[in-house]
Amino acid sequence: MAIKQLVGPSGSGLTKYLTDLYENTPGAVMLTSNPRAHITYLRTTVEEELAFGLEQRGVALDEMRQRIERIAAALDLQDLLDRAPNQLSGGQTRRVALGTVLILDAPLVLLDDPFAGLDPASRQQLADVL
Repeated sequence: MAIKQLVGPSGSGLTKYLTDLYENTPGAVMLTSNPRAHITYLRTTVEEELAFGLEQRGVALDEMRQRIERIAAALDLQDLLDRAPNQLSGGQTRRVALGTVLILDAPLVLLDDPFAGLDPASRQQLADVL
């Protein structure tokens, strides 16, 4: 998997570029700069939020469990799986939102300002995952 970065100052049109790329690339997934937009808040636990996109794609239950375990370990979400999504801190919400996107194993993952709101340890975890 090739990882590319697109970096520019605020207001330079990066979000619009990513949105256009997302809308014109079949199978792509995107995490916007607002992590709360990627959590349904219809599920009672973080684990159920992580499962939501997999359920929508018809992923088998065994594979779903494996992916949840893998992404929870990668983003240090194991202790949050039973927590209510509306009771998370900003950084925890960002990590869960990242998980809801990364768990899908899409051919193209677009992340708009993915490190915003993360502490240094969480930033390093995300860098390691990517």
